[in-house]
Amino acid sequence: MATPTLEQMLVVVLTGDATFDALAAGGVEVGDFPADATFPLAQVQRVDAPRDGTVDGPVGRVRARIQIDLWAISKPDVFALAQACRRRLNGYAAPVTSGANVIEIKDSDLINEQGPL
Repeated sequence: MATPTLEQMLVVVLTGDATFDALAAGGVEVGDFPADATFPLAQVQRVDAPRDGTVDGPVGRVRARIQIDLWAISKPDVFALAQACRRRLNGYAAPVTSGANVIEIKDSDLINEQGPL
């Protein structure tokens, strides 16, 4: 079994929240979502993964930047999903387990927020 990606582990975190899970009727997709998807849904994708380095080579861990897009048919549905997503992830810091695999999320910050939420 391959080690889950950070994106896959974020699916575990998001769907582990009862409010978010209930609002995201279409679930959480990593990467593209199918043309016949059920809405509302969340789409998780890595947009950047800078690595710290020195002249001697890499140091530290990857500090991945993940983008979560939320999709719905109506504004109220997407706003409700966005609020649940923010409540779940803002400041989240804990190990996430999937089978025998553990990824530690040290912190999460919401950046580049848009909208009246």
